[in-house]
Amino acid sequence: MLSLWTFFGSIHAQDSITKRIGIQFSYHPYDFFSGLHYEREKGNHQHQMLVSLGVNSTFFQRRFYPQLGYQYGFHLIKNKRFQAGPFVRITSSMRQIDKHAAHGMSFNEDLFLGAYFGTGMKHRLRLSIGIGPSAEHNWSVLANKYQAYWSWNYIGEISYAYAL
Repeated sequence: MLSLWTFFGSIHAQDSITKRIGIQFSYHPYDFFSGLHYEREKGNHQHQMLVSLGVNSTFFQRRFYPQLGYQYGFHLIKNKRFQAGPFVRITSSMRQIDKHAAHGMSFNEDLFLGAYFGTGMKHRLRLSIGIGPSAEHNWSVLANKYQAYWSWNYIGEISYAYAL
């Protein structure tokens, strides 16, 4: 009976919830993004909420370019030194292209499928790569409405997170 209790206790301990806060720096073909993220990890499942700013647009072009996102990752490999697995990420961002135009906004939605490779438990450093479709919505003067332009997009990211 004691060994059965120990077995179920160890399963429960492995499924404990770990929360992390961190920073990330990612490369997209159209901008660099830097920001903060919050992670919630239980077992092999990891959920991440992120908020970031487009560096080139926001700071150098003086166009506020925020991005919000959600990521789900699954650890195929997870031990104290190394983690790896697939992820799916969806992001949404908007950028003001022309301050004087009535419809001077551009909206982007991205969906990425990729893989991540990380190290550490308390202090986690991670590299991620992904690819997926991207939709950019711009105002069309001819159609007198927002129109979507589809393309393929990719991402490369380095992030650091600290377990709370």
